Amino acid sequence: MSAAYDLIQTGYDITIFEKETKAGGMITYAIPDFRMDKTGFDYEAMQLEEMGVTFKFNTALAKEISLEKLNKEYDSIILAIGMNKSKTLELIDSTVPSDKRIDALSFLKSFNARENNIKHGATVLVIGGGNSAIDVARAAKKLNSLNKVVVTCIETEAAMPAFAEEVKHAVDEGIEFIHDSFVETCSINKTGEINISLHYFNNKKHLEDLKCDYIITAIGQTTESSVIEKLNKDENMRVKNEDSFTGYNNVFVAGDISSGNNISVIGAIASGKKVAIGVRKLLGKYEFEYEGNYSLNRLNTVPTPTHKQEKEVADEDLLTEAERYNLFQACKKCNHCIDNFGCPAMVKVHGKVEIDISRCNLCGLCIDVCPNNAISWVNEEEMELEPEETF
Repeated sequence: MSAAYDLIQTGYDITIFEKETKAGGMITYAIPDFRMDKTGFDYEAMQLEEMGVTFKFNTALAKEISLEKLNKEYDSIILAIGMNKSKTLELIDSTVPSDKRIDALSFLKSFNARENNIKHGATVLVIGGGNSAIDVARAAKKLNSLNKVVVTCIETEAAMPAFAEEVKHAVDEGIEFIHDSFVETCSINKTGEINISLHYFNNKKHLEDLKCDYIITAIGQTTESSVIEKLNKDENMRVKNEDSFTGYNNVFVAGDISSGNNISVIGAIASGKKVAIGVRKLLGKYEFEYEGNYSLNRLNTVPTPTHKQEKEVADEDLLTEAERYNLFQACKKCNHCIDNFGCPAMVKVHGKVEIDISRCNLCGLCIDVCPNNAISWVNEEEMELEPEETF
C-alpha cells in the first residue's frame, strides 16, 4: 500500500491483489487494537481506491493468480505478501492436542475477530520474547482478567527483542515473565492440564515445573514455503538485484519478505517507498536513488534503548494526576506517531513523545506523516546549543 500510494501519484495505473477480504495485512488482522489505534484505518486505507488504485480481494498468489500470468499482464510487479505463517515447535505440536495449542498469528486473528475460544480463568503459557509474544500475552490477559498468563523466553530481560515499553505494559497488567528459559518436556495429565518442565536456556539445568491449560507459540513468522519455492524454482534465473529474488527483472519484493525477518510498520512503509523508486527507475527512467537505504537496513537491528523503562514511581496517584495537566507535549497530543506509525524510535516518557536516539535512523518518515507538522529536522549545531528543543 505504501508503494501504491507513491506510484499512483506519479501517474502509474495500480492494481492491488489482496488474499483477504479487507486491505491492511497484519495491521488489520494481527496487530491488536490495544497496541495500535486503528480507528478510521479502513477509511484511510481505502483512500487509495479514491485515488484510482484498483483492489482485487480474495485473490492469493499461487492460488487464484500466478507470477507467470501477472508478468504477462503488468509492466512491473511488487510482491509484499508478508510472513503470514507462524513458526512452530515440534515438541509442542507432537505432544499437545490441537485444541490446547495455537500459533501466535492464528490467536491474534481470532482475538481481533472476537472469536477466541480460550476458557475464562485459564492458565496460558506463551513461548517467545518478541513483540508478537507480548501482543499475544496481553491479548490473552485482556480476554479475561482472571486468566493467568506466563511468558517463557530464551532471552534474558535485557536482551528481549520486544520493545521495553510493551514489556512494561505487560508486567503492569499482571503477566509473569520467566527469562532465560525454554520448554524441555511437556505432557498431558489425567485432568487435561499440560505439564511443563522449564530449563534454563543458558546452562540447560532444570528451572521449574508448571501446569497450564493452553500454549501459544510466538517464536517468529515465515512465508508459505510453497510460494517461495515457486518464486525460486530456477536458481539460474535469479536476478542480481537486492529487491528481487524471483528471476524476473521487473519483479520487486517489499515488506517482511524483503528482509527475511519481521520488520516494524515503519520498516514496511519504508521498503514500499524503496521499491516504488525501483519501479520508477525501471519503467520511467527515474534518475535518483532511494536515499533511505542506510536507514532501512538499520531498522532490523535491536540496539539497547537509551530510554529505560521505569519499574517504580514514587507516587502512582501523583503521576496519574499530573498527566491530566500535561501541557508541554510539542506534538499537540494527537499521538499519531506512537499509536499509528509503528516506529520503535518514538517513545513516551511521562506523557511526552521523545525520540530514542539509539533507534532513530534519520529516515525522516515521521516528518512526512505528522499531521501537525510538529516534527522537523534540526542541525547538529542547534542540538548542541538547545538540546531541549530538538523535538
